[in-house]
Amino acid sequence: RSPSRGLGDVYKRQHGQGAGRQAHDAIVSAVEETIKSGPRTPDLGGTASTTQVGEAIAARVSAQTE
Repeated sequence: RSPSRGLGDVYKRQHGQGAGRQAHDAIVSAVEETIKSGPRTPDLGGTASTTQVGEAIAARVSAQTE
């Protein structure tokens, strides 16, 4: 494997491409917003179940991708 090809692969992983990158960004944003705004699980100072947190994250992802 040539060094230049390896660098290209690193660039793609870091900078992403197309729909995959958009999905990544939407998920990360939704997780960050949920941690900031809630709901939160007890280990983060909240009272929500993991299911409730997951549903909140999924709803935020959906809202961002509509």
